[in-house]
Amino acid sequence: MTTFKPLKLKWEDELAATLKKLDNLSKNQERNGGLSAFKGNLLLILKHQQQFKLKKIEDLSIPDIERLIGIISYFKEDNLLKEEFNRLLDKKFQKICGSCLLIKVGSEYKNPYLFSCCDAEILFHYISAKKRLNKLEKLKSDKKLAFILRKTYDLGKLNWFKEKYLRPGHNKWVHFIAAIGNLKILNAEEKEAILKHNAELKINKKLPILAQLWNRTWLFAGLGIRNIKELRSIFSDNQEFLEVQKNICGFLPKTLDFEKEDVFKEGSDLMRNKYIRIKKFCNYAE
Repeated sequence: MTTFKPLKLKWEDELAATLKKLDNLSKNQERNGGLSAFKGNLLLILKHQQQFKLKKIEDLSIPDIERLIGIISYFKEDNLLKEEFNRLLDKKFQKICGSCLLIKVGSEYKNPYLFSCCDAEILFHYISAKKRLNKLEKLKSDKKLAFILRKTYDLGKLNWFKEKYLRPGHNKWVHFIAAIGNLKILNAEEKEAILKHNAELKINKKLPILAQLWNRTWLFAGLGIRNIKELRSIFSDNQEFLEVQKNICGFLPKTLDFEKEDVFKEGSDLMRNKYIRIKKFCNYAE
């Protein structure tokens, strides 16, 4: 296991300086065989910082703040910095999602996986960041957040259960389900129905493969399934499980062109890491 040196990061550091400091540390650690897991996320934050000319940590979006928290969690950080991140997250979340207490089903929701008042991806990254900061338990008793999550799920579930094929555009819905999984919003029957449907969805060969496989694997992981063998328990018939196993892992290519598969412009490093994790899920990686 790689041992990471303490990171002396001050909250008042300019964003560019902070990211440069992290990039230099990652390069040093990569020479020793570490940090490859978050390299792709760091490059994604750098891309957004340059694209939108962001100056401070406070300027980052909730998804990028969550990515940054994930990166610095590799290092020994003081609780003061974590509390600053926690306050910033709550402030941003309240500004974006505070008006979502009265979600109504209507014509405004033309895309069943995107909601105008509080995006499903925002919910996922907010909850994931809280988990990284060891603040998840407090969210479980937050009735307002539970209301938003349940309403969001009710709005999207019927459309998702009608799907017959995987597609890259499911990513936001998958992120949201992962957030629900963290907070135990789903009951046992709902969880099993989602797992079975996810297992039975077919690959769309006309669309990039990696994004489809990653969405499926991420949804499984969000509901506690981290290996193909762990699905056996929800399929009572062994033959049915073998068919599902073939449907999930039988289309995994031996090699991929990561640049062509990078539909969300996340970078080839992150694509490679996703491919490795999918292989591990299917027990194909050593």
